[in-house]
Amino acid sequence: MKKIIIISTFIFTILLCGCNERGILKGYTGMSGFSSESFGDYTDYSKYTYNESGEKRFEESELYSEVTSEDIENIKSYFDNFRKWAEAIDRLDDFDFDNSLITEGDFFFIETKEGEKISDTVYEKFDNYSVYLYDSETDILFYIHNNL
Repeated sequence: MKKIIIISTFIFTILLCGCNERGILKGYTGMSGFSSESFGDYTDYSKYTYNESGEKRFEESELYSEVTSEDIENIKSYFDNFRKWAEAIDRLDDFDFDNSLITEGDFFFIETKEGEKISDTVYEKFDNYSVYLYDSETDILFYIHNNL
């Protein structure tokens, strides 16, 4: 029952806030996550499961870049920042992302409020971001969104 409420709340919040989900490619077979809204601020975390052919979708996408060793610390900085917000809103138990999943050969897409795609700027310059990370080993797309 709790999962149904969390997923329903997540979908409802997405519809209400119009959060940008263009980085979620079609073809996923399952989804889980949470959404939290307070005074117009949104914090979202989702996991989208793909089958083995999922990696090909991300390779062919114009939005996504392949993770290189130079990208890893930047991507981690967003997930570290998000972890702090998940703890602040008492959702840390629902945020099960492990930074060790970020490896070369994965695919990522980062957007900021300003609408610019970035790959070498650390999160501290932005308070509104969406990060999409496709882990090629688990075939899971991790999505975090912070709008504060």
